Amino acid sequence: MIEVQENKYGKGVYAVTHISTGTHIAPWCNYVSEEELLSIPKDKRNIDHVTKIASHRYTLKSEKVDDYFNHSCDPNSGLCFDGENVFLVAIRDIVPNEEVVWDYSTTIDKRAIEMFPEWKMVCGCGAANCRKIVDSFDTLPEKVRAQYAKLGILPEFLRDGSIVQ
Repeated sequence: MIEVQENKYGKGVYAVTHISTGTHIAPWCNYVSEEELLSIPKDKRNIDHVTKIASHRYTLKSEKVDDYFNHSCDPNSGLCFDGENVFLVAIRDIVPNEEVVWDYSTTIDKRAIEMFPEWKMVCGCGAANCRKIVDSFDTLPEKVRAQYAKLGILPEFLRDGSIVQ
């Protein structure tokens, strides 16, 4: 269904076949607690591959396909939270040879920004609605936050009512 290919960012994940809306594309791997994450020396954390999936739970670089999905401000997929498991799911149909991308801001809150102030990401996705910088969820326009909430691609810590009404 998908394969890792070279692209302008280094590598990305592309659809090999048609992927229908709602299809689980790939699992997220290598779960750690916040305590485990913070016990890793700063120079070994590789924060470019840290994804916050719960208030005090993260995923790290896994050496699997989940390491290669790139960001877009106009994503075709998002993370789905199913109990203890996290999957990337198609939020619209994805055609063959299209890059499978998700919005990294859907897992970033102010606490993550405070914990990792050295992490910054300039966006070069090229989408018409490109925000030019990847930042925390609360910086997204209200319409975008509401759309992501409706699609069910937000972790509980962003669905708790403090950000999404």
